[in-house]
Amino acid sequence: MVGCSAQPTQGTWPTAVGKSGSGATGKAADRAAVGAQLAGELGLKYVQAPERFGGRLYACPQSPAGREYVRVVDLATGQFTLAPKPRDAARLEGRIVSATLDRERRLTVQLERGRSR
Repeated sequence: MVGCSAQPTQGTWPTAVGKSGSGATGKAADRAAVGAQLAGELGLKYVQAPERFGGRLYACPQSPAGREYVRVVDLATGQFTLAPKPRDAARLEGRIVSATLDRERRLTVQLERGRSR
């Protein structure tokens, strides 16, 4: 099994997705490209837009489009999802979190109450 802490080589991504993608479509395409890249490297299945997803939070390098994500990994199911990096990402690193869709259909991350480690 691949460890959760595996990062892309030297913290870089392929440059197929450039900075030209803006707006919701550009963000979704950027996240999908990063998710596909990580899925191949980690041997896990990428879940693009879950209603709710729980697992451990890990940092990701900045995407080619300049966006910052975190990944939420559920090793029990062999799946992960990506969410925009929250302000308190450093505090949440390695902790069990929930990623949920908000009213605007954006993934948000919160500490899972009662299951922090």
